[in-house]
Amino acid sequence: MVVIIEPGDTEWVVVDEKVRRKVFSSGNLMFVIYDLDPGAEVPLHQHPEEQAGFIVKGEVEIYTDTTRRVLKEGSWYHFEPNEPHGGRVVGSQKALVVDVFTPPKKEFLEPSRK
Repeated sequence: MVVIIEPGDTEWVVVDEKVRRKVFSSGNLMFVIYDLDPGAEVPLHQHPEEQAGFIVKGEVEIYTDTTRRVLKEGSWYHFEPNEPHGGRVVGSQKALVVDVFTPPKKEFLEPSRK
C-alpha cells in the first residue's frame, strides 16, 4: 500500500522560538523536517528510537557524550537507540535538517496531522 503525504497535510509545530518541525509518518518510519534559526539547539538527550539525519541547508554541530563535529550541507549522521546526542546551529544562517526515526516517536505523532 502506498501512502502519500503532501506538504499541506501537515503543519509546522513550534517547538520553541528557534525550532519548528513538520512530521511525516507511516508504518515503522517517521520523517521530521526541522527549520532551525541561528543559535537553535537541541540539548543532549536520548530516546529508544534509532535516528538518522541529513543536513539540507546550513551548518549544524552534532554531538554525543564523546564526539563533536560540525556538519555542512550534504552531510548525514546516525544515532543508535538510546545513544545520548544533541545538536546546535552554528554560523549566521538558518538550517534545514531532515531526520528519520524508526520506530516513529510517539510523542511527535499527535500534533503532526490535520
